[in-house]
Amino acid sequence: MNQKRYRKYLKTQTLLMALLVVGLAVLIILLEQPGVLALLPQVSGDTKELLASSRYGMLAGAGVVGVIYIIRNLLALRNPEWMEKLYIKYTDERCCSIREKSALGALHTSMVLFLVALPVTGFYSLTVYWTLYCSFMILLLCYIVANLINRLRKI
Repeated sequence: MNQKRYRKYLKTQTLLMALLVVGLAVLIILLEQPGVLALLPQVSGDTKELLASSRYGMLAGAGVVGVIYIIRNLLALRNPEWMEKLYIKYTDERCCSIREKSALGALHTSMVLFLVALPVTGFYSLTVYWTLYCSFMILLLCYIVANLINRLRKI
């Protein structure tokens, strides 16, 4: 990847992060509407407050991370020295190898955790079970497709 393509990559990433932050803001606003709250499952008073605060905390945390990425990318797009540092960090073979190995370890760990959690959740809630099952199948499908693409590239 050359610097011109990396610049385009940063612009695309910035646009996607901006869309994510706007989407999260809209989601937080929608969750405050009384009609939307009626669609969510009914729980007791204390649990309702805990779920609401954790939901807003996760959305706010994702929004903050998106804003940090947007600021970093905009600064890199305006300052050639920052962009050079990010480009070197992004294309460095050692960093890429570390990212690849850690991602593979996290993937295998999450697949094992899914397989352990599936039978346990089946006893408590079928909704959670089917959600985990569908998530596991999507993860497994992505893993298989990525392996096939990688093997076909090497041929």
